[in-house]
Amino acid sequence: MKKIFMYSNRILMFTVVLALSVNAAAAELSEYDIKSGMLYNFTNFIEWPDGSLDNTNTLSVCIAGDNSSNRFFYRLNGKPYKNRTIVVRQIREPGSANGCNLLFIDTSEVNQLSAYLKMAQRKSILTVSDIDEFAALGGIIGFIEQDGKVRFEINLDSAHQSKIKISSQLLKLARIVANSKLR
Repeated sequence: MKKIFMYSNRILMFTVVLALSVNAAAAELSEYDIKSGMLYNFTNFIEWPDGSLDNTNTLSVCIAGDNSSNRFFYRLNGKPYKNRTIVVRQIREPGSANGCNLLFIDTSEVNQLSAYLKMAQRKSILTVSDIDEFAALGGIIGFIEQDGKVRFEINLDSAHQSKIKISSQLLKLARIVANSKLR
């Protein structure tokens, strides 16, 4: 009887741990589904400077970093953007961002953040990340969590320096960060 009780306790404990793991994975899935959807919607409220979008009829979304959650951004591949198609690709270093129009910088790239931001500014690339205080550090759009929801903040100084125009409709939904800490 004692063995059966111990065995059933182990099964119960395993079931609880499994349930918590599934719930944690579902929460992660939901967060990155939301972020990839927001990233796609951002493109409709951004105006890149003349000449920064190449003649290939694509909008190049680049992912810097190798986090398993970044796979959700690949769902954007092939989606329409005005008269273009979105193409998603991964980059491994700041110097390989040639041709990118939008760059999502993963938290794994925080040590190279300054290099990514400087390169992106020179090339008029919209930078987006969920690195803590990303917009305050000089990025253009930073994902933040507020009241258990995914929100975003925008650094207008960084957008201006990159010659990227952001629609007032998007600005109304954002928390505005005026000055950057990195520069």
